[in-house]
Amino acid sequence: NASVLSLAQCGILNNSSKPNREGVMAGSPTEVAIMEACIRVFGSNRTQYQDQNPKVFEIPFNSETKWMLTIHADGLRPGAFRMVLKGAPERVLAMCTRVLNESSTVELSDQR
Repeated sequence: NASVLSLAQCGILNNSSKPNREGVMAGSPTEVAIMEACIRVFGSNRTQYQDQNPKVFEIPFNSETKWMLTIHADGLRPGAFRMVLKGAPERVLAMCTRVLNESSTVELSDQR
């Protein structure tokens, strides 16, 4: 499913966990859980994907804003960028105007 794969790519890019010396993901329990779930969907080439889509900007998560934002150069489209935002649902949804469904994006409403 393309939507699930896209979500896993976002989780891999917008994540502060890192492998430790033994190769085990380390960081906050939430970040590690997100990364491990995304690796199950995306596969083991996490590092290659991160290298192909380097982070160019970050606003780290903090307890006041309750969200984290990263911007990445798009490795497949020179000059293009991908912005990934994650955080508390009520904070993230307040910034959204559209929602992705199986084939397109549509206006976000109280029903969706």
